[in-house]
Amino acid sequence: LYIGRIFIDSTHHKKGFGISLMNLVENFDPKVKEINLDTPSWNHRTNSFYRKLNYIAEKQEDGFVYYRKNLK
Repeated sequence: LYIGRIFIDSTHHKKGFGISLMNLVENFDPKVKEINLDTPSWNHRTNSFYRKLNYIAEKQEDGFVYYRKNLK
């Protein structure tokens, strides 16, 4: 599964909406075994967020960090 852009309005940051949304995405289809996504390398907040959720940085290229997470 590849996740495109997801935005949480800044007035709603730090309220758990991002974690809840990612939990829904990760548990949406039990056949999905891997999730891939990317985020701008300059955005320290989103990079920290995905690392906190156990996404692994696979590569950095053209101003983006590409992440992968294997689901159980």
